[in-house]
Amino acid sequence: LQVFNGLGPRCNTCHNEPLFSGPGFFHLGVRPIHEDLGRGAITGQPQDDGRFKVPSLRNVGLRAPYFHNGGKATLEEVVDFYARGGDFRSPQVNIQPFPLNPQDRNALVDLLRNGLTDPRVAQGLPPFDHPTLFTRSNRAPRLY
Repeated sequence: LQVFNGLGPRCNTCHNEPLFSGPGFFHLGVRPIHEDLGRGAITGQPQDDGRFKVPSLRNVGLRAPYFHNGGKATLEEVVDFYARGGDFRSPQVNIQPFPLNPQDRNALVDLLRNGLTDPRVAQGLPPFDHPTLFTRSNRAPRLY
């Protein structure tokens, strides 16, 4: 959590507690703006081009692949993406590159994968279980 909130990444600037989410839409440099309009495709406003909503990081370790286009397969790839300041740099990109040593990188990935994951969700336990309903299905159980 110290790395998450620290002077380098400052992830908490956009991903605020308690949901580790935030209001607003940002351009991160996942794709070039002209290829992926994001919010701009909805609003028609040029200033919204390439911007996407900040997602919650709760249970993020269970939700691969990452980003709106599934462009990163692992949390390690996501952390590396942010550390280099995105893949497609432009004046509109809202993140800045920052240095991360291997220990801090591993600590940040561990927080994302384990520290922000509710074990009840990971194990499918109540109240996060998803019972299978067989109504109107040929898979309905038969009593003998």
